[in-house]
Amino acid sequence: MVPPRLLAVLLAAPLLALPASARQAPDDANVRSGGGARLTLTGGIQARASWGSSDAGERLGFGLRRARFRMNAAHGSGAGAYLQLEGAGGNVSVLDFYAQYQAGGALRFRLGRFASAQPRSLILTSMFQIDVADRAAIAERWASATTGSDGRDFALEMRWKRGATEVLAQLHNGDGNWDRARGNFRPAISGGSATDGGTGTARAFTASIERTVDAGRGLVVGGFAGVNRHRNPNAAVDGVGRTYTTGGVHAYLGAEPGSQPVRVKLDALAIRYEALPGAPDPRLATGVSLLGAARFGRGVEGFARIESFDSDRNDAVQPDVYPTAGVTVSPSALRGAPFHRERVTLAWQRFDPGADGPGNENLVFLQLQIAF
Repeated sequence: MVPPRLLAVLLAAPLLALPASARQAPDDANVRSGGGARLTLTGGIQARASWGSSDAGERLGFGLRRARFRMNAAHGSGAGAYLQLEGAGGNVSVLDFYAQYQAGGALRFRLGRFASAQPRSLILTSMFQIDVADRAAIAERWASATTGSDGRDFALEMRWKRGATEVLAQLHNGDGNWDRARGNFRPAISGGSATDGGTGTARAFTASIERTVDAGRGLVVGGFAGVNRHRNPNAAVDGVGRTYTTGGVHAYLGAEPGSQPVRVKLDALAIRYEALPGAPDPRLATGVSLLGAARFGRGVEGFARIESFDSDRNDAVQPDVYPTAGVTVSPSALRGAPFHRERVTLAWQRFDPGADGPGNENLVFLQLQIAF
């Protein structure tokens, strides 16, 4: 068995070659070098017991929802790199891997694969700050119909942040797939293919803005907008790719679980696809999500959420509806530590499909979250 400290060093090696003075680390969380370099190791796990029912039957069992290990390397010059690994699927996979440069106090640049301008309720909400145990269903539906289900893409990003305002501007491939002919464009001329087996020069551009209106009350508002001309398979219908424009807004009174006595979160988004030959109008998909939560004491929070996603507002089919309710207990908050450090969440979720077909589906789960 590989010792944990040795495994951490092996995984960190691609990010930053630390000088010899850094090899004797004071702990596993933060590694410093004499030259001003710093390596921060964090991560966490979400394990759950679940019961689900559908037309196919019932199922009861245990599993891992997320298991993450993160490495953030930074240098005094402002340069750095970040790597996030996921292991809940049984094999270690890379979610995020990028280089970054902090150019002064307000401006930052990133290049690689990561989550940027998008619905606030998607990956911009950290896994440890998810209100329930999964992100808003409308955000996950949005991702699977745009750049990819994990909400990340290969991109160049500029972030400007000053005071209460943050702006993200992202020039990206439009398809976050790791396949070299689709998303991960990294040709080498020695391989004999300067296009890596793919064609096309159309890219995507997305921007977002968020402003803290009242820090004391935890009130933040924002929105995003973008256009994607890649025509990737996620946005295809009957095998035909489509360009699309997209946008959305959000207003949060308390973005993080347990952060204040009462929280309310509203998200709305839309996707408008180009019209295909023979179709009179572009296809329009919309989603709305409303969450309310109340904290009881220091470490207990109850919540309820209702969501609606209409995959095609041009037809007469009713939208899909996702009701959710549950409670979270934070042992760490009860001890005076951060709420997200230890969370036990019991929740019920339901899927009511608007279209003809499979019936309602129900899910009840108990999830344990440990962050380090």
